[in-house]
Amino acid sequence: MKSLAQGPMASRGPENAPVTIVEFSDFQCPFCRQFAQNLDEALSAGGDDVRVIFHHMPLSIHPWARVAAETAGCVQLQSNEAFWSLHDQIFQTQESITVDNAKEKLAELAKNGKGVDAGAFQRCMSNGMSVGLVMKDIDLAEANQVRGTPTILLTAIAFRAWRATRRYVN
Repeated sequence: MKSLAQGPMASRGPENAPVTIVEFSDFQCPFCRQFAQNLDEALSAGGDDVRVIFHHMPLSIHPWARVAAETAGCVQLQSNEAFWSLHDQIFQTQESITVDNAKEKLAELAKNGKGVDAGAFQRCMSNGMSVGLVMKDIDLAEANQVRGTPTILLTAIAFRAWRATRRYVN
């Protein structure tokens, strides 16, 4: 699990949170969209006891998922805040994105996103600067035998510690 939470990645929540959720996700996957919505609702109560780490895993069965991952990767290279804003926008507009409009629609969402430098974003996309980031996540998924999305992993030791601080009813 430690290798899943190291290196450059999109994350939110404190690094020392007692619970870490590692997510492998595909922006075109409807189940990933549902998980993202459910997780946002669960975390909206606040608190600093959960860290979420996002890894890109665009599936080959989803024709625009790879360009979405690379688009989000370019934004991720700018800041976590910008990434999570785009993450939410992509999932909120997922049903309106098609193979034919994906590049333009995703670029528009990114360039108009919170805290995004449009010029830096365009240079990143033109030069394929986020491809390595996406490939690193795909390789990480393969090394950990992750085959589908969404795949969610919890740090077990942290979960036990977190659960021990809560009133828990089976």
